[in-house]
Amino acid sequence: TVNGKAFANVYEIKMLPKIKSSGSDYAYINEQYLFYYAKGIGLIYLKKTLSRFTQKEIQIRNRQIR
Repeated sequence: TVNGKAFANVYEIKMLPKIKSSGSDYAYINEQYLFYYAKGIGLIYLKKTLSRFTQKEIQIRNRQIR
């Protein structure tokens, strides 16, 4: 449920970026992205956190049915 609307067939994608410094291995940074996509609609929710603090949050407000 996003913005009071219930969605079915929702996919959750979690992205944990890594960086690589010269001469070292890849390492996770403290960013996390959560994407929620509803089948037939697209992106319905996005949340970016940095060190457990919400940096950005986007929710679907309305949609047009054709």
